[in-house]
Amino acid sequence: MLPALRAVLLDLDGTLIDRDAALRACLRHHGVPGEALEQLLDLDGTDNNSLAALSRELHQRRARLAPDPESLAKQLREQLPRFVTPNPAISASLMRLTQAGLRLALISNGGPTQRLKLAAARIDPAHFEIIHISGEQAHAKPDRAVFKSTLSALDLPASATLMIGDSANDDILGAQTLDIPTLWISHNRRYPANRVAPTLIAPDFPSAAAIVLAKLA
Repeated sequence: MLPALRAVLLDLDGTLIDRDAALRACLRHHGVPGEALEQLLDLDGTDNNSLAALSRELHQRRARLAPDPESLAKQLREQLPRFVTPNPAISASLMRLTQAGLRLALISNGGPTQRLKLAAARIDPAHFEIIHISGEQAHAKPDRAVFKSTLSALDLPASATLMIGDSANDDILGAQTLDIPTLWISHNRRYPANRVAPTLIAPDFPSAAAIVLAKLA
């Protein structure tokens, strides 16, 4: 199915690192109990994981944490890398992809903490030929300009690449605007019925890497 594949484009949060686990640990650190914690994570999920809605709700519950919701969101964002847990299976999967001759590009929305998350996860930036972090660039996913500039930097057509990510909107829809084949990381969720289906689906990144390598064989 992927005979022309030359490069893999990769999301960071929810794909190469477990952002939800890090956020849970961060909220526990601030004394948020289990039931409220899950409610806050669900709220963040409906807000494209921006921390804005979560911080507004958390500030109402625990105003002592920060002077205002915006300050609280900034504080949580800066603290998140401290709670990222390395997963050796992720680094091993990245290594297998590169050993198979595939070029890797990291495409992540976010700011300076994205590189800190990479370091905390013990993911070597040298795995990636290109690192595009929206806070360092002019565009963010799902803007097609992000994907277009990545294809240009790789000097490859869309058909020679594959986008792997967990966001149906930012990763899959964004890549589909340029006809880039896609692999959605489901985390055992259902893909939105009102969206064009991804090319492939896997429950997590190590499984996704295994599928890609099998398709190359």
